Amino acid sequence: MVLLLSGTVVATYVKPAGVEVWPERWVGPALVDKPAVLDGDPPSTGLMAMTTISVRLLRRAGFFRLLEDERSVREHVLAQLARDAMAGRRRLAQAATLPAVAQLAIWLTAQNQNQRVAWRGSQEHLARVLGFSRVTVNRALAQLTQAGAVRLTAHGIVIADQTRLATFIG
Repeated sequence: MVLLLSGTVVATYVKPAGVEVWPERWVGPALVDKPAVLDGDPPSTGLMAMTTISVRLLRRAGFFRLLEDERSVREHVLAQLARDAMAGRRRLAQAATLPAVAQLAIWLTAQNQNQRVAWRGSQEHLARVLGFSRVTVNRALAQLTQAGAVRLTAHGIVIADQTRLATFIG
């Protein structure tokens, strides 16, 4: 088990066509990739640090002892797994039913609402997070920008008008 004390880590997965996607992201403090640890098989994804990180490692057996001995840890892990499963279910439904611009609008809306900039990375990195091509992200951002919902700045993507952004969610 990777105990991420600080920093940001993403899970990386390479599609058969060779495109890399980042299906999961953790910002410390966090327990990284709990399902893979609980499953016991080698994970199907790799991990990549996106920022400077500080970590501690906990052996699988120690993690299981902690779950067994500490009720609060067990309750926290189960609650987080349930939230992760429900979020995965929502992402799957959105991917199957919504156009890319709507998926991007939902993702931007879900980012930390207390920060002015919703995304600070490149469009290529955002494409990896969303599982899209960079061209698809570029086109979706162009639609959102033209509508006045977001602004592209030197610092990243800024939500300019939450109400206009919501109209793309439908």
